[in-house]
Amino acid sequence: MKYIDLESIVVPERVALLDPVRANRNIKAADKIAANIAEKEAARLDEGALDPYTNRIVAIWGQDSQGVEWGWHDGLGGNETLALASAWDWIGNDSICGFRVDFDLRVMVIRSWILGVTPHTIDFNRYRSRSYVDLMQKLTCDWSEDQHRWKSLKAYCRLLGVDVPEDDCAGKDIGDLVAAGEWDQVEAHVRADVARTAALAERLGVR
Repeated sequence: MKYIDLESIVVPERVALLDPVRANRNIKAADKIAANIAEKEAARLDEGALDPYTNRIVAIWGQDSQGVEWGWHDGLGGNETLALASAWDWIGNDSICGFRVDFDLRVMVIRSWILGVTPHTIDFNRYRSRSYVDLMQKLTCDWSEDQHRWKSLKAYCRLLGVDVPEDDCAGKDIGDLVAAGEWDQVEAHVRADVARTAALAERLGVR
């Protein structure tokens, strides 16, 4: 079993390649049309880090079932293309486990396509996949329709009594940390998330 986590940030130049946003049809005044378009463009930019077609990976970290780590982030040098190729090699034929790893793997696959890296073939059908285990699915008993009830990885650890040291940042902070060159904090966060994932998996009996 390989436990993984990644962090990504938006690439504005890629957001610019999307189809133009349009104002709501019921808006007629020119100034309100411009404001509505600006609001939608800002929202699209804010959400761009969560779209594999408009983001880029800045950190990938992993740990195997023996606790041996593998990892990369921009601050270590190299580039995303080499990191993805290395990550797929590191995963090998092992099963993958992560918290919302359904998202992480989609990012890895699509970013691999864009960068010309050959990804693994991942079966994203959650009901038959043998490629990965998503802890969010297990922790919610597949309560996929009630996303407002989902909790953070840290919260699940606290609620289930999993004692893993907490870092001081969250995924939403990664863009600012990258912009500031705070790679030590980026690494600390992604490593902590992997440690939390492995500990939760053990608590849930995921092997």
